[in-house]
Amino acid sequence: MKNYSNKTYYRTLNSDVDNQFDTVETTISHLFRFPHSALNNLPYGAAFCREVLERRLLAEHETIIEIGGGLGNFAYDFLVQLNRENCKKKYIVMDICPKLQEKQKSALKDFSNVSFCLMDAENLPFDNDKVNALVINNEVIADLDSVEMTVKEAKESNNEEIKVLLEFVSETEENIIFNTGSVKFIKELNRILTRGSNIVITEHGLWEKANVAITGQWNNKENSHIEYSINWKYLYYFAETLGFNCEILPLIDFLHFDKGAEVTNFNDARALRTIYPDFPIAAIPASFVEKILNLSLQDIRTSCGLKLPAIGSENFPDDQTLPFYKAFQVLILKKE
Repeated sequence: MKNYSNKTYYRTLNSDVDNQFDTVETTISHLFRFPHSALNNLPYGAAFCREVLERRLLAEHETIIEIGGGLGNFAYDFLVQLNRENCKKKYIVMDICPKLQEKQKSALKDFSNVSFCLMDAENLPFDNDKVNALVINNEVIADLDSVEMTVKEAKESNNEEIKVLLEFVSETEENIIFNTGSVKFIKELNRILTRGSNIVITEHGLWEKANVAITGQWNNKENSHIEYSINWKYLYYFAETLGFNCEILPLIDFLHFDKGAEVTNFNDARALRTIYPDFPIAAIPASFVEKILNLSLQDIRTSCGLKLPAIGSENFPDDQTLPFYKAFQVLILKKE
């Protein structure tokens, strides 16, 4: 049996937090943090806000709670878009990482309706059935605790979360990764939220499989961490057993990405940074790369070795992992 946890990693993170998302854990929201033609000329957070409003996930709530705020870019762009829609809401940013919360406070200093809280997503600081809110958890739950074990070990375990998940396990499975932290998180949300509250969770993972990956710089403890892709089948059905109304769909469809838009993937951006030190680690449109290199796309691909893939293709967000269109999902929960 193997237990995985990032709690100490985030609580003691002392590195440059901007670099954290450039080189250690490059999220989809980080890649699209600039206004982007693939998102109707909106940055990721603003596009997310627009979709939340269109789906009326915020209509009955006065409060938005973002759990895991990253650098604060998502909240900033979400709130700017919310203001454009003349929609005033209280916004709470919660995070386990003191260093990241400092960055969030700096990024959001001009918003009087924003407050901050240091906390653990598996132990939320609210009383039972007291919170009426929209909860946003964007690319965070793969960082929560997980455990890897055999079916035999799972059946003998006294862990409450593992016992709950066992009913969804096939007898033919051998070593299994249980996203126990994500289960605790859903249980906590069920405990604190009032009926009618909504939750939007995004993360990478497949319907019936979870994997473990060490990301960042493997030989440098401070600059590497473990992520666990989500077994969405387990999480979806567990949420249903708690009484949530559940919907799951690909993130690429939730935000209506232009799947044919050609951009730098993570590997391209990193390669370009060796030539241009200030080149952002982001999904930069291929047309912009053509201009800065003064080469045609064909020449860039053949001579420079860049992929510049379509967002909906196999080589985005990078050349090694599962493609964005397949591996990133959105789980929308409504407490009935």
